Amino acid sequence: SKATLTATGATTYSWSSSPNNSSLSSTGGSPVVVNPTASTTYTVIGTDQNACSASASVSITVNALPSAPSLSTRNAAVCNPSGGVYDLNNLISSTAPSGVTYGWYTVNSNPSSTYAVSPTTVSNSGAYYVFAKTTATGCYSVYDSAIINITNLAAPTPLSTNISLCDPARADLNAYTPNAVS
Repeated sequence: SKATLTATGATTYSWSSSPNNSSLSSTGGSPVVVNPTASTTYTVIGTDQNACSASASVSITVNALPSAPSLSTRNAAVCNPSGGVYDLNNLISSTAPSGVTYGWYTVNSNPSSTYAVSPTTVSNSGAYYVFAKTTATGCYSVYDSAIINITNLAAPTPLSTNISLCDPARADLNAYTPNAVS
């Protein structure tokens, strides 16, 4: 991730970083853009019009992302004869490590409570996205996704419920399913 570092109060600025300068967009001026891949300390030396100098430092910590949850399937067809719901957590085949939680969302980027699927039981077909989140840092993993196709199907209803036959006889039993999908 990128960060912008700004220094004020001097005329000119010279930046450096430890362990190295590779993540600096420029070593002069203010502001500068940094893109550290590991935790890095940045130092700026500011010089005023009288050639007086002072320095300041800032440390940026780069936190590792958690691994995305493993899913048992990415496509689930669910038949709910009673018009029920499906728990998305049934798709997760891994256990969250200590300090990591899993969450389902309706978007595949910038997960937030606005898009959270809570509770994790759904009654609508669609695409759902699961992220892992490190509790201590708030860092999210890349997502994994699942497509859920829920068919709410009514139970068949016999057209006749009482049939009386004389032996030997034959009866045909017919049933229909309201709103059946063929």
